[in-house]
Amino acid sequence: METKPATVVFHRAKVILECPHCGQTLIRTTYDKVSRLLDASGPPRGKICEKCGKTAIFTFDEPSSAVIRARTSGTEIR
Repeated sequence: METKPATVVFHRAKVILECPHCGQTLIRTTYDKVSRLLDASGPPRGKICEKCGKTAIFTFDEPSSAVIRARTSGTEIR
C-alpha cells in the first residue's frame, strides 16, 4: 500500500485535502476543524481515495501548520 501526505489547498474559509496520487478531493473543511489534526497524537489519520485506492495521510509541514494556526487564532500571515 502506497501512502503519501495529502496535498493541502488553502482557500479563504476552507481547507481542502486532496489525494497526492490522483488529485481527488478527500476532505473539504474549515480551519477550526482541521486545526484539531495539528495536535493529534498517536497514529496519523488518513483516508483511502475512492478514485485510485491509495492512502493519503493527514499530516502538515511547518509552513502549512503556521497558516492553519494563524487562521484559527485570527492573526494574519504574510
